[in-house]
Amino acid sequence: MIGVDGNSCINASAKGVVKCGFIVSIILSCVGVSNLPRFEKTKENLEKLGVILK
Repeated sequence: MIGVDGNSCINASAKGVVKCGFIVSIILSCVGVSNLPRFEKTKENLEKLGVILK
């Protein structure tokens, strides 16, 4: 998967991939974020879906 902002394209892509039944892991050092406080909530939501954050 490719994306730049953790709050938009990466977030949406990860949710879509999980919905298709795949395991998703995101390497946080490779993610750009324009709104850090919002990204904290995004990370919580992704972890609830089973996304692995490294």
